[in-house]
Amino acid sequence: AGKLEQRSGANINNPGNIRAGGGFDGEIGVTKDGFAIFDNMKSGVDAIGKLATTYGGKRNVDTVRQFANRYSPPGENTAKQIGGKIDVLSNALGVNPDQKVDFTDPSVQARLTPAVMTTEIGAGKTADVLNTLQSGTDASILGDLNLQQLGTNVPVTSDVNQLGTLDPIAQTTPSLSSGLIGTAPVG
Repeated sequence: AGKLEQRSGANINNPGNIRAGGGFDGEIGVTKDGFAIFDNMKSGVDAIGKLATTYGGKRNVDTVRQFANRYSPPGENTAKQIGGKIDVLSNALGVNPDQKVDFTDPSVQARLTPAVMTTEIGAGKTADVLNTLQSGTDASILGDLNLQQLGTNVPVTSDVNQLGTLDPIAQTTPSLSSGLIGTAPVG
């Protein structure tokens, strides 16, 4: 094997551009810039959900704003990039940035995962990843994801620097309800 070069998240089976060292299933290496390399695309996609579970269950992250700031720390990302991520994730989950969200809930993760990938590698590459996984032998990670909605509900390009200029929330008006998203009603 030759010298490993940093490539786009999709090429290293890491469509969430997750940093190495998290103990993720299928993590087999690290790029020169510190990103995890996964043995296959499913492992890389699953790592996004595992990270969301860790954030929600162990780090007390319970809003999109907190999630985006932890996932894409200000020291590594501009305010504009983080703001764009907040907009895309809020739109995908149908919540405002400061509304309570249960990131450990699989139904939340089913909507969060493709949105995270979109903010990291772009909508076109995200659709390619999801289509590849769907046509593979194990499409269970897709859950009830509607691939046709990907391009219309999360309208970003692969240039992460443009995220701050997009306003996907203005394109749709999700109904915002009070309470915790992703949990069953009490009573």
